[in-house]
Parts: sequence; C-alpha cells; structure tokens
Amino acid sequence: MRLRGLAGHCFVLVLSVALIGAARPSHAQPPERSIAQYRHSHWTSEDGAPSNIAAIAQSADGFLWLGTSDGLYRFDGIRFQRIKPIPGDRTRSPQVSALAVTRSGDLWVGHRWGGIAIYRGGQLHPVSMPRPAESVVAIAEDQAGDIWTVSGRSRGPVSRYRHGRWESVGKAEGVPDQVVGALLAPRDGSVWIAGWDGVSVRPSGHTRFEPVAGTADDENKTLSVGRMGEVWMLGLDGPRRLWVNGALTPFQTPAPGRLRVRTHQTPRLLFDRQGAMWATDQESGLMRLAAAALADRNADSGQLQLFGRADGLSSDGVTALFEGREGEIWVGTTAGLDRFRPADVVPAPTLSPPGGGLLFADRHGGLYLIDSSTVSRVAGDDRVELLTDSLNDVGAICDAPDGSLWLASAPGLIHLTGKRSIVTPLPYDPTLSSVACVVEPGGRLWLSAGPEGLFRRDGDRWTPVPVGSSDAHVRGLRLDPAGRLLAVVRNKGLYRIADGRAKLVWSGDQIGRIVALGPYEDAMLIAGIYGVGQLHGDRLQVLASDRYPWLANIRGLAQTATDAWFLTDRGLIRVTLGDLRRAFRDQGPLPHELFDADDGLISAVQFGANRPITTSRDGRIWITTPDGAFWIDPARRIHNT
Repeated sequence: MRLRGLAGHCFVLVLSVALIGAARPSHAQPPERSIAQYRHSHWTSEDGAPSNIAAIAQSADGFLWLGTSDGLYRFDGIRFQRIKPIPGDRTRSPQVSALAVTRSGDLWVGHRWGGIAIYRGGQLHPVSMPRPAESVVAIAEDQAGDIWTVSGRSRGPVSRYRHGRWESVGKAEGVPDQVVGALLAPRDGSVWIAGWDGVSVRPSGHTRFEPVAGTADDENKTLSVGRMGEVWMLGLDGPRRLWVNGALTPFQTPAPGRLRVRTHQTPRLLFDRQGAMWATDQESGLMRLAAAALADRNADSGQLQLFGRADGLSSDGVTALFEGREGEIWVGTTAGLDRFRPADVVPAPTLSPPGGGLLFADRHGGLYLIDSSTVSRVAGDDRVELLTDSLNDVGAICDAPDGSLWLASAPGLIHLTGKRSIVTPLPYDPTLSSVACVVEPGGRLWLSAGPEGLFRRDGDRWTPVPVGSSDAHVRGLRLDPAGRLLAVVRNKGLYRIADGRAKLVWSGDQIGRIVALGPYEDAMLIAGIYGVGQLHGDRLQVLASDRYPWLANIRGLAQTATDAWFLTDRGLIRVTLGDLRRAFRDQGPLPHELFDADDGLISAVQFGANRPITTSRDGRIWITTPDGAFWIDPARRIHNT
C-alpha cells in the first residue's frame, strides 16, 4: 500500500564549510537532491500522532508500526491506532522501546521493562523470558531465523531466541559485560553489537563474537548497514566503515575526525537506498550526508545537511530513523512523526530568484535563467554563472545556431555571446513588450511585438511582414521540422510564413487558443486549451479534451526522445510518443501518467506564463511557477504507479 495521506547540542565543524558536491559538466548526471528537496510531512498530537517514538517498523501489508512511550501504534498514512495491550498484563511496561518484523510476518515488540511480546493475528501475545530485560534496546532477526535482543543491563546484555528457547550470549561467546546500545544483523549472516567497550562481530558461520579494533573511542556509538551491505559505525569521530564484503576493513570514510558528532546519548544512524547517510544525536534535529560526500575522504562537517524544528521538523529530539518500502524516510521524535519522501518533482531553490524568473533551454539543451535584469548560465549542478545584468524587462528570447542568444528588452535587441553583449535598436517602441522570436538556421531573425506586428531582420535591416489582417497579434513563433516558420496569431490560429507571405493553415477551433508548439517526428505538435493537435504538412488531426479530459487547460509542452510532457492545471502529464501516435491515428485510448502535488509539484502555473516548461541537455524536464523552479528526471523516476 502507499502511505499518503548530538551532545554539545550541535554537529562540530572541524574544517571550513564546503559546498555540497563539486562542479560537474552540464551533460553530467543531475545533482543528488538535498534534504530540503524532499517532500516533508509531519504529524503531531494535533493529528492524533503519539509522542516519544522510540522505534519504527513496517509490516508486509504496508502498515507502519510505532513503539512509543504510550504503547504500540499502527499508522496507515492517515490514522493512528493504538494497539490494545495484553489483557491483565502488569509485568510489561506500557512503553515500547524496540520493534522488529520477522520474515514470518510476526512483529516482535520490546518493552521498556518486562521483556517482549509478539503481535500476531491482530493482537499482542506474551513471550516468556527467563530473565526479562530491564529495557529492550534492540531486536533483530539473523539469516538463520534466530531472534537477537539487547537489553539495557550491563551483565548479560545479549540474548538469542533459537528453536523455541532463550539463550544468554555472554563471555563464553565473546560478549563481555558492558552496556550495549546497538544491534545489527545484516544479510550476510553476521551479527554485530556496539557497546561502551567497543564493537564486536560474529561472522556468519562462527560461534563467537570478535572485537573490532579501534572502536572503543567513546561510550555512545551505533551501527547501520550501507546500501551495498557494508557495516558502518557512528561515534565521536563520525561515520566509519568497518565491514565490506564480509571482511573487516581498515579503510575509513571519511577520514576520522572530519565529521564529528558529540553526544550524551546513543546516536541514530541510517543509510537510504541511494547511499546517503541520515543521523541524529537525539538532541539537535536531523543530519544528512549525501552519498558522494560520504565517499569523499576530504568530506567535512560543512557538507552536512541539517534539518530541525526551525525547518519544520516536529521536534529537534529525534529518537528513531527508518526507511520505508518506497524509499521514504520516517523520523520519530519526542513530539510526533515526520516523513521525508523523495518525490519525482524536485524544487530547485538555486534557480528560484525572489522576484521570479524563467528558464530557457537552447536548441542544444543548454539551460539559462532569466529574470527582470539578468541572464545566467545554469551548470550541471544547478549553480548559476552570471552572463549579463544589463537587461530591463525581457519580453522575448531565442537562440541562434552558433549558441548565442537574442533577447528583446527595454534597452533594445541584445545579442549575447557568452558574456559579451551588443545592443541594437528595435524596429518599434522599445517600451512595448516583445512577445516571441526565432532564428532560422541561416541566421535570419524573426521578432514579434504582439499588436505591433511581425518583423524580419536580415543583417541590420528590419522588414515588417504582414500576417493576416492588420490587427493580427502574433503570440508565438516556431520553426517546423522542415525549417518553415509558423506563427500563432491570437484569435486567428496558426499561420505558415514563406516568401514574405502568411498562409492560414489551422484556425485552431477544435482545441481553442494555441499555447505551445513543438516538433513531433516529422510533424508539429500543437497544444491548446481544449486538447492537442498534430500538423503534418497541411493535414490536421486532433485529440480533443472532450474525449481526453486530462488534456484540458494545457499551459506548456516539452518533449524528449520518447515522451511528450504536457503542463496542465491538473499537473504534469507524460505520454509516450508511440501512444500519442496511435491515438492520433485511431482516436483510441491514450495511456498517461500524472505528476501532481503528491509527487512534489506543489505550485500551479499561471495562465499565460512565458515558457513554463522546457527540457535541458541532461534530460530533465524543467517547470517554472510563481513559487519557483522544479525539475523531474525521466530517467530516474520513483513515481509509484
């Protein structure tokens, strides 16, 4: 099912703050998202959520289970349900401190005192223990099906449930008397414990625990399994990789001391399926380290991404971390429950200037950010490089085959080559808003000033070109696959312009006002308010919103090699080009995929927005809204259909 609906009070900065990641070429993979780019939700007592969540687990049916100071809770994504305790049981604390779902489907429940219970068949059942733990710290099932538990006592802290009976695992098995704060049973069959005296491992097939050298640096430490099955420890010297491919490793990543965490309590540590590290000291909120930074020996605390109560976390007192089946991160706190979901549509804060802006992609996929006065080139890691700041109210932008840009602005027509700009006069009052421009392969420039008409520029000479009636208002310009010019005229339709003459090729009545054009194989795809059209030569075909209602109110259009993307009032819609071709041919079913607020597209696009959607060289689809820029990477979608 899909759920809808550390001490020192800080992480210590050991070296200077560093930027997350390094510069990468524009054709490289999109940057790894930061914690601020996850969809964050939280539930507190106002939503019926319990507080003081010490443990989180998920059963095969998708329900989330919470061990809290008020007992065991089940969460379906909307409602929190408290599970009734064992009737008449006074031997177990109502506080639940540890949870584990076994491969058989049983939920093992560890109590603050009094031992363990099992949730099975809709109710809790007692599990007798010869020496009930003072506090069950952790529960884990190994690959043999044995259940391991760690208690809060210093003498005989480790127990194993095997073949229907409990065994104490102690000095004879290599476990000294000590306070143990963490237990781990990876898929390779090993079993790990972390205590005040250090970390010990019982490799698969062995009967004894062996100490891991160099792990007794501080009392409070924890363990977690990485994406590739490696074992990590988090302690005073930060994260250290201890175990790779079934063997201890001296290689520690990052270098000891560069990512330190001071804590009075046992920290919490989790590695997600992307390889990023999530951690907390239980006092200072949430910390995240991207996979690339984690693999960097020179990584330092400046690369930590922090998220706390001031950022919307239910509390800085983080007490439990868990990754759900869909890659979402669940965070239990002293005040409630938080969720971080890696949605498909990702906000791009570095490309969202306060005054708003638009994103423009040239014919080679190079991406530019344009606001009221500046043009910046966007690098592959979404950082921007300023090219010019001499603009004033850009009305039209287009690119030339040589990679330069043409911009119509209040100062005039600006030709921008790299950071070098040349301004020439416009053929009309520069205070009027320019609407659209396009450059032919040979370098000829076409420019529309809306009601002022359409102009052609050859060299330095401007020539007005009539389009239909004298009051024609050209709203869009585009070259078709054959290199012929198409012009969208308000309330008139689509014109083809050749040899200085304009010919009406489509009135657009069937799909209403035309809002976007795009080459589609050897045809043109036309997006309108009431559907989509295809222009092949002079042949017209239509997919009207009467039959395909989700194609109503289209705001923009973008394409990749395999898909068409329509930005609508409902959200972002993906249609494969093959399905689109068949639908135009036979008016049959048209499968589609919708990305909306639940997928991260949390802002609507205003009607009439200039270029609200485009595609960059790295394959990402970009959306510009009043609330900022967003992107989706079709090659790395995580959408749950």
